[in-house]
Order: sequence, then structure tokens, then C-alpha cells
Amino acid sequence: MDLSPTHLHLLLNHFPTIGFIIGLTLYVAALYANSDHLKQAALVIFVGVAIITIPTYASGNAAETAICVAELSDPCADTSVSRPLIEEHEGAAFASLTMMSSPAGLRGSACISTAGFCACPDGMPF
Repeated sequence: MDLSPTHLHLLLNHFPTIGFIIGLTLYVAALYANSDHLKQAALVIFVGVAIITIPTYASGNAAETAICVAELSDPCADTSVSRPLIEEHEGAAFASLTMMSSPAGLRGSACISTAGFCACPDGMPF
């Protein structure tokens, strides 16, 4: 089986979306149950989602090149493919990458730098 960057992008792009929903649901349940262990589990999911978001975003450019065979200033050779929609999708993907990676990275580094993994200091917002 030949796994091209386009196939990789299509395979990976579901994990950040579904993973974020699972992590958010688990975090809300942790707040409701006042459970630090569930909060830590949600944090691990958020960090995992942030990590998998990076190759998902990176493989998007290869997928764009494979789908829209044309110079950047030209419309796509296939008229059923819209370059403006691809660029809008890319912009939304970058915003998602930034929003998922920044909080997870800051929170993850704060937890790892303490005594043990996810032994987060008291008083941190999440």
C-alpha cells in the first residue's frame, strides 16, 4: 500500500477534531466531579492532540499540491477544485494548530517541569 502525503493528511485530520472533543468532554466531567485525576487525563489527551495536529497540518501542503496542480497564482487545473477554499481551509487549520498547541504546550511544560509528570502546582487555572 502506497501511503502518500495526501492519504496521510486524510487519515490524520480526524484525530485532532475527535480527540479535542473527547478531551474537552473529559475535562468538563473532571470539573463536575472535582477530580484531579480526570483533569490530568484530559491534559494528556490535549497534549496528544496537539502533537498529532503538527503532522496533520504539515501534510496539508502536500495534499494541496497533489489536488491542485498549478502555480500558486493560477487557478487549479481541475475546475472542480477551488484554490480559495483550499486557502481558507489552510487558514482555519493554522488557527486550529495555534489554538491546540499553545495551551497544551504551556500546560504540559508546567506539569513536566514540576516534581513528576502532571504533578501540576496548585492554583493553576486548569
